[in-house]
Amino acid sequence: MTIFDQIGDILFTKKKKCLENIADEGDYSPFMINRWISMYSPEYCVLINNTINWMHPVLQTKMDHYKFAHAVLPKAKWKRINYVKKKKVEPTEEQQDITALASALELSEREVKYLKEQHEQACRY
Repeated sequence: MTIFDQIGDILFTKKKKCLENIADEGDYSPFMINRWISMYSPEYCVLINNTINWMHPVLQTKMDHYKFAHAVLPKAKWKRINYVKKKKVEPTEEQQDITALASALELSEREVKYLKEQHEQACRY
């Protein structure tokens, strides 16, 4: 049973299909379940933070976590949960030059930027 089957059972179907498998499997990760469910909607994020994360010390086993999440979280309409991912920022040509200079001169990028600014100020006068 995959994490998506477990999330589907907790959020969408509420049939307790994986109830007997949770105790045996090492695939159930309470952290990942909380993380994916909190990405379903902002309301579920608040609900996870105010209930399941708050009760974490009491929920000692994976089975306890599963039962509590199944009982506390309301049944939801099925929708695709989009994973929130940072967009990769492409470095500018200037940043690439600074990185190359720092590597060649064995300086930090911060030092190279400082020296560049000092040089630009000296050239102005």
